[in-house]
Formats: sequence, structure tokens, C-alpha cells
Amino acid sequence: MDAIEDAQTGIINIDGAIFIICIAPITTSDETAISNGTLLIGRKIDKEIISYISNLLDAAIVISDNPPATSESTIVVEKNREKN
Repeated sequence: MDAIEDAQTGIINIDGAIFIICIAPITTSDETAISNGTLLIGRKIDKEIISYISNLLDAAIVISDNPPATSESTIVVEKNREKN
């Protein structure tokens, strides 16, 4: 068992709000115990978070609920472009 490899991350849209989420099994620090549950954490993506990440990456970030050719939410990072 490898809890780090079993962790899943993603972006979801709930009623028009975009969230970054992570779900991972709960185990001991040395990962020797069988998972005793699951941890789910998330953070709503708002203008402050977008601005913070944009400044860290020195890139403009665009979040789209319906990008072309897919129905999933997407984050596009455009390096050396004007920041929003």
C-alpha cells in the first residue's frame, strides 16, 4: 500500500463554484497500517486564489467551466501573458 500513490486530486464544479480537491487514504506515517478511512479536503477557487497562483507562476490563469471539446472544468496557464 502506498497512500501517496493512492491519493487523487482534481477540480470539480459544484453549482457553478470551482473547487480543487484531494482525497487520500488515512494510515500511519510509515504507511504500514491498513487504511482506517479516507480524508477529503478541498478549497474553493476564488479571485484571490487565482491571483495568488498567477503571481507565484508569473502567468495568467484562466478557469473555464466549459472549455472546447470537453465538459469538464479546466485551468489554463498562459505563461508571459497579461494577468487577470
